[in-house]
Amino acid sequence: MKKDELAAFGRPIFLVIFFGLASNLVACSAGLDDVLGALVGSLVAETAPDVAARAEAISYASIKLTVDGRGGLMVMSRASDSLTYWQTAKRQTFVLNNGNLSHTAGLSTDVLSTRFILGRLDTLPWRVADERPVSYELVRTWQTRAGEVVQARGRAELVCQSDLESVELPLITLDLRRCEESVTWPAGTTTDSTLWLGKNSGRIWAARVQPVPDGDVYEWQVARPWW
Repeated sequence: MKKDELAAFGRPIFLVIFFGLASNLVACSAGLDDVLGALVGSLVAETAPDVAARAEAISYASIKLTVDGRGGLMVMSRASDSLTYWQTAKRQTFVLNNGNLSHTAGLSTDVLSTRFILGRLDTLPWRVADERPVSYELVRTWQTRAGEVVQARGRAELVCQSDLESVELPLITLDLRRCEESVTWPAGTTTDSTLWLGKNSGRIWAARVQPVPDGDVYEWQVARPWW
């Protein structure tokens, strides 16, 4: 992490392995298989002060995660190489790979795998952080609400803005670079996602991602970083 991104935290946050999530969870209404109620936090969409207070009280790596607008604070359960695992008390799991969505488990619709086909790129697309379009391909496998497993290969383009914008995170406000990803899937279906990157590090501090056509929208913001 760059010094300007770390200053407000005072010290690095070390990786947390198999940390137990907090209890006293609220039961969730139907619609997303209780994943929203199982998140560490409230059933209803939390206000920024609530998330900030909870994140401030926990010294471990944490993110604020919402699925289609509802969710709460999650603590890292474990890390392995480039993967970080964020798990609810009901074993529903959200996995990031290099800070971006990799796969999920235990939700009503799960992303089973994500693979980037980089072509001529020698690094991950968001590490380029260039205002010129970056092209690559994306292969995702997912399970629908009906239980059908689908795999599709999409053509992706990522464009990052040259100007920085101020983004309010749970515990800090940073000047970040906004990047827009558009993926065109078979039959012409498109999905659009947004990443907010550290201005020098290329790390993802916040994201709004629709990983598959007609799928749920995942939004997360880093509260306490793990890098």
